[in-house]
Amino acid sequence: MILQLIILLIIFVFQEKDPTLLKWQKEQKHWHYHMQGDQVVAEFMDGLVQEHQRKDDLISMFSPVLDMLAERSKDLSSLLQSDIRNYIDILLFFAKHIGLTEILVSSRFWLPPKSPIGAIQGHAFEKQTLLGFLMGLTSMSRDPSKPCEFFQRPTEQSHAEMQATMANLRTHLDSFIRKTPQGLRGTHIGSETTRELTKEEAASLYATDATST
Repeated sequence: MILQLIILLIIFVFQEKDPTLLKWQKEQKHWHYHMQGDQVVAEFMDGLVQEHQRKDDLISMFSPVLDMLAERSKDLSSLLQSDIRNYIDILLFFAKHIGLTEILVSSRFWLPPKSPIGAIQGHAFEKQTLLGFLMGLTSMSRDPSKPCEFFQRPTEQSHAEMQATMANLRTHLDSFIRKTPQGLRGTHIGSETTRELTKEEAASLYATDATST
């Protein structure tokens, strides 16, 4: 699970700066196999942010998390993959804390480098950035000539199987639709720095639309 890996990563990166985290290192195996749910994860990570407000500390602790998300997102493409929910929850966590929001929005993972004409190509945006990956998730087929990934052989599926797949997909879509705007809004209202950066993002996206039409 992404969340367990991130907790262990944070401990590894930050334990030299703060010896109090050594007690967590001793319990890594317990945390890895016996997570007590999302509330425990949230409290643990919220506590780290509250205790370490210096920007350099937050960068040292959480930049590797963005590295991990960017790398693991390459293996995620379907709304039904279990790690998608964790991925979105982690971005929501960054959006909740102003210091982390600034790290996220100013990172090389949020938007790709600008092209010479100042526009970001759609494919590069989706493949090279965390924001693009998030916005690229869809329940529709990416190739019009091929069936939707969720219904590869509809004629071979029973009505009950089709209904179960649709219900599962609807649940994931509802969660995605509810959480994504919340996270994007958090990156915009966090601070003056994030507002300026998101304005630049919007300008880049408009430039992309203009060059693609």
